[in-house]
Amino acid sequence: MGDTAGRGGLKAAMEAESREWLVRCPACGFERSVAEMGGTRYKARGTKKSFLRCPNCRGFGWHTVYRAGTGVRLAPLRPSRPLWWHIGVFVGVLLLFFVVLFLILNRASAGPRDATTGYFAAVGAGDWAGARDSLTVAQRDQVTPASLAAIWEAQERTHGPVASFDTNSFSIKNGRARITGMLRYRDGTTETRVVQLIEEGGTWKIASAP
Repeated sequence: MGDTAGRGGLKAAMEAESREWLVRCPACGFERSVAEMGGTRYKARGTKKSFLRCPNCRGFGWHTVYRAGTGVRLAPLRPSRPLWWHIGVFVGVLLLFFVVLFLILNRASAGPRDATTGYFAAVGAGDWAGARDSLTVAQRDQVTPASLAAIWEAQERTHGPVASFDTNSFSIKNGRARITGMLRYRDGTTETRVVQLIEEGGTWKIASAP
């Protein structure tokens, strides 16, 4: 019996206190208790904000939840904004997030992308010394400008010089990068190329076979 009475007393106390906590519309000032809304707020302090729709003015907004009789200073009323305004703000923030994310990723990939396009541009121009300079130290130890020219001339006899390289995807981690893109020759032939890069002395260099 004692436990039942105790639980009953606690429930009554929670319901009584929940009726003291009011939810106020920021637009029209309409108030209703947490208990009226089917909720419970017990032994809480301060105020909080909840994004709700007011049943009186039908507007959406950040309603203030406060305890009556505690001397809380309430903000002055302001006109409610339609739902489309809140959706617009949300969409705007979301778009801003993706723009910032794109700029960060684009900046991070600029070094490896520039190194890769620079290498293929040198190959297309027949600048074999410049192309070799785009390689890592380990790769440069294995090729000379002349041997690099011999590697590419076999391709060029069939398709013509390299015309361009377009990056399709990239990944960067711990000073290493992997770029996948489309290599295009002068005759319009294309082929997928995967290029591995390593950052050496602050500069991105091509580590995969030329």
